[in-house]
Amino acid sequence: MPNEPSFVALGEADFLRAARAIVDAAQAQGTSLRILGSLGIYAHSLHVPESISVLHRVGRISEGTPLFTDLDLMGYASQGRSISRVFESLGFKPDDMINGFFGDRRLVYYEAQNRFHVDIFLDRLEFSHDVLFGKKPSNGRLELDSPTISLTDMVLEKLQIHRIGRKDLVDLAKSRQLLGNFVAEGKVPADFAERIESRIGKLEAALQSVPKGRAWQKRAKVGTAKPWFREVEEIVR
Repeated sequence: MPNEPSFVALGEADFLRAARAIVDAAQAQGTSLRILGSLGIYAHSLHVPESISVLHRVGRISEGTPLFTDLDLMGYASQGRSISRVFESLGFKPDDMINGFFGDRRLVYYEAQNRFHVDIFLDRLEFSHDVLFGKKPSNGRLELDSPTISLTDMVLEKLQIHRIGRKDLVDLAKSRQLLGNFVAEGKVPADFAERIESRIGKLEAALQSVPKGRAWQKRAKVGTAKPWFREVEEIVR
């Protein structure tokens, strides 16, 4: 197995270009792949240089480190063989052990020069909660946007994470606390923080106001007495 890089060994623009090339190569072969995670958010933030600047000052993993550790893509399990052909045609090396054990729901490939690795999730994200994307292009969500998953699904991807980490802030109270720390440290301008605070409030209001189904109401009665999320363990490569 190739030695996995700790961080992507490409500049941000080159990394995004490489990710787009993978999506385009897949599309040319009739295969659906979409960017998700941190690079997807980055791709949708390029029109707001201030956001990218703040991201650099704060640091996703820790201060002074690159923004990205890998490339996350979403695909359909029904296209698993064609996904493999796409990566083989691009010179990527498969992780035979992980693909053999988890290939019905997750695939891992290494770039030919080992500058980054790719995690491909199939049909759903299975972390604290499941985020469903469908099983094939005719009934899936990957066709809603390109080259990334939809913005709605990006928000949902982050909201479902329970065990909070620096790079995956989702708990809105903790987001506010960390935002205050960044302002105090001079890493985030006060006016920019106010806009973020306002949008957190709007997101909270939307989550509270949307009608809740019977299953949600039934589970709400149980409360925190029973875990309502799945403990997530990273795959060891």
